[in-house]
Amino acid sequence: MKPPMNRLLLIALLLCLSAGANAQKVREEMLARPTMTGGNLCPYPGPQSRLTAPPKGKRPFYISHYGRHGSRYLLSRDDYERPVRALMRADSAGCLTPKGKETLQKLQRIATDAEGRYGELTRLGAEEHKGIARRMFGNYPEIFTGPVKVDARSTLVPRCILSMEYAVQQLLALNPELKITVDAAHRDMSYMNHQDKRLIEMQKSAELEKAFRTFYGTVIHPQAALEQLISDKEFIRRGMGNRYKIYCDLYAIASNLRNTGLCDSLSFNDLLTFDDFYSCWQKDNGWWYAYFAGYPLNGGMQPFAQCNLLNNIIDTADKAFGEEHPGATLRFGHDAVILTLACLLDINDIGRSIHDLSRLTEENWNCSKIFPMASNIQFIFYRRDIKDKDVLVKILLNENEATLPIKGDPAPYYHWKDFVRYYRDKMKDYTK
Repeated sequence: MKPPMNRLLLIALLLCLSAGANAQKVREEMLARPTMTGGNLCPYPGPQSRLTAPPKGKRPFYISHYGRHGSRYLLSRDDYERPVRALMRADSAGCLTPKGKETLQKLQRIATDAEGRYGELTRLGAEEHKGIARRMFGNYPEIFTGPVKVDARSTLVPRCILSMEYAVQQLLALNPELKITVDAAHRDMSYMNHQDKRLIEMQKSAELEKAFRTFYGTVIHPQAALEQLISDKEFIRRGMGNRYKIYCDLYAIASNLRNTGLCDSLSFNDLLTFDDFYSCWQKDNGWWYAYFAGYPLNGGMQPFAQCNLLNNIIDTADKAFGEEHPGATLRFGHDAVILTLACLLDINDIGRSIHDLSRLTEENWNCSKIFPMASNIQFIFYRRDIKDKDVLVKILLNENEATLPIKGDPAPYYHWKDFVRYYRDKMKDYTK
């Protein structure tokens, strides 16, 4: 029997109201915490919730981890100098406003500060990883008691190696008996930062590019901000280069100031409104989802880039279970790995498929909560003793307890055997 039409209309209305409420909630969260508009440039916020006690008799005995490097400078000289060049051209053409001259001076000062440090870890990045290590030690002291092993590995990128060093040195300061090994080797790159050629080809779809460009055009509106800098509208349209790119460059520089020592003395809040930051964040949020998450037009398979990493996590954990005090395995890498691993695990429903990029905020899909600077995924393992074969695992995303699409007992604690069975089966879909 079909439901009456008025009931269907009511259900549709309630769904629309719920989606609108989600979008408004995301916006209000960012109004309360403006750093969240930075997306993957957002400084690490630290844990936002308290941890729950494990089931009776179970004790933490091992940690496995993958973490992104800490706060950094922007990646290239062009990221800093492209807007500088555009405003200098406007100045030469005689159409740079007083606000434009002031902004140009700020940009030049920032570019000078960043020169020779592109992509490098900042002081804040070091402190972020020291803080994560300190809380890891404090939350799970049983794991780090005595001369236990800590195996730490990094990708070959200096900011990741330094993030690893700051974290393990903090652990060593808390317990000088720890037996720490560190490494950054080419042979580990097959799981630490795997580049899957088949999935990369799927990202080159013309249909995907068209869908993202359409979305981009609906959320990015640079005119109002650029007209504060340049008095000639024709120059904005034709003389300064890609005005959308310059506008997004300004957003990126302004957002990344929060990761550097200049954030206390410089700001672009007199130029860019909250709506500017929010719209640029929407664009970035859409880009990350379109190219790395569960978007159907990228093949819907991008998270499977982390099959090697997840298999490494599983295999390394299984070997650790044979030791009385296995300690910790720490890995240090990059944002795209955090995102795709979170989607592969479907942590907090992050891996779900959303067909319309304009609905991401309505669906409460928020990249800032997944991979800010120093973001991390921690696997905390529990048992009674070494004879206990019923090992439990808890997942933390950025030190906050997370849910998985398998039955918890009770959630957020999951039987390791269920975890392994579920994800080994899931990965078979890609490796066939």
